[in-house]
Amino acid sequence: MIVSEIHTNQSIVILGLGRSGIALAEALTQSGAKVLVWDDNPDVLLKACERGLEALNRNKKDQWRGVDILLVSPGVPFLYPKIHNIILEASKAQVPIDNDIGMFFNILETTKKNFKIPPKVIAVTGSNGKSTTSSLIHHILIKAGTTVQFGGNIGKAVFELNPVQNEEVIVLELSSYQLEVAKRLSPDIAIFTNFSPDHLDRHGGVQGYFSAKKRLFDSGYSNTSIINIDSKEGLLLLNQNASSNQDSQSIRVTSGPLTNTKDWTVGCFLDRLVEMKEGKEVFSMPLKSLKNIPGVHNQENICLAYAACKAIGIESKVIKAAVKSYVGLKHRIQLVGIRHGVKYINDSKATNSDSASVALKTFKNIHWICGGEKKEEKLTNLAFNAKFVKKVYVIGEDPIEFAAQLGFDPHELCGSMEDAVKLASEEAIPGDIVLLSPAAASFDQYQNFEKRGEHFIELVKKIL
Repeated sequence: MIVSEIHTNQSIVILGLGRSGIALAEALTQSGAKVLVWDDNPDVLLKACERGLEALNRNKKDQWRGVDILLVSPGVPFLYPKIHNIILEASKAQVPIDNDIGMFFNILETTKKNFKIPPKVIAVTGSNGKSTTSSLIHHILIKAGTTVQFGGNIGKAVFELNPVQNEEVIVLELSSYQLEVAKRLSPDIAIFTNFSPDHLDRHGGVQGYFSAKKRLFDSGYSNTSIINIDSKEGLLLLNQNASSNQDSQSIRVTSGPLTNTKDWTVGCFLDRLVEMKEGKEVFSMPLKSLKNIPGVHNQENICLAYAACKAIGIESKVIKAAVKSYVGLKHRIQLVGIRHGVKYINDSKATNSDSASVALKTFKNIHWICGGEKKEEKLTNLAFNAKFVKKVYVIGEDPIEFAAQLGFDPHELCGSMEDAVKLASEEAIPGDIVLLSPAAASFDQYQNFEKRGEHFIELVKKIL
């Protein structure tokens, strides 16, 4: 647990008591702060109070008098689609607003003088691929013998991490929900994986979503920026970052042909990773043989992780060996098992159409299980992947509407995961793939995408 001497005796309100909110409340209480908590779910609030936390008195007059800061958890709507009443009240009372990520960077910056060799932070954001990229960086650094911790939007909340040590590296995956609120963002290395529209209701549209992602590069200026330039947003970010921060270096990552550039570039082209500096190739490694993390999208993730580890000082040959031993993440193109020549793949983390499209391009002869709580995006872009799909099995509370927007045939309206897995397994033949890649959020039927993936795994294991 990370404690903070600079917040001793402060009065702090925490809104939202999920994993990060509880970790923050307990860490700040241990730091000597006076902490008040609130969650709109009365059961969650009661459990927090049973752990010894004190609830904010919503009926008290002048409740914001003397409060030093309001800390907002990522699950709480900040401005859109509707600002939370507590955020609005704090804003009117001119109480500063932050979150656990902003506070973490504030603590780190304030206490850097206490370290002989200050720790470094690698922060990863983007629409897709950030979990694989950040976990692969973590894996490589462990194999390289580096003292490293991993958390943020995946794994541990930042205040669940152990107290930071000299010469340590902290790898953080950061979502747009976390980035839009954090007052301070000052990683040593900032990574932009890619961009596609997502969470549009939460950010008031695609521009708001991009602005949230962009804050990682605007709000503190990292020493090194690693940017996938295969989207117009990535190109714009690279251009603006280079022109506004002359003291930092940028590493370009691309899956397109490598031009004769003098910029530091890491690319994946023709199933090879190639590193170029000053217009010359300085390192390359084959990627096609890496069966543990398949797909072109994972080749991009490997390039991003390679660039980050090179920027932190790890040798290329060490990175190459570590990548070979990486087994990938649960719920992201995860091989569950094989029966009678049929592979079962869990890709529950594919909560938007772009992420699902990546999985569909990775395989052939697919029996595709999809559907759920649809986001504010069109599904028509998935039609380009129809040639890889033999049949679609639609789950979710409204499979008819999802199937209609998808426009794939043949398809089966299943509704439940049980029916979808049963039908797909009965109709698949040797050489086929049964793929769960929902292209939708899970909240209509499951607590989160992890629970959805675990249910799929449980059903498949019965078949296996």
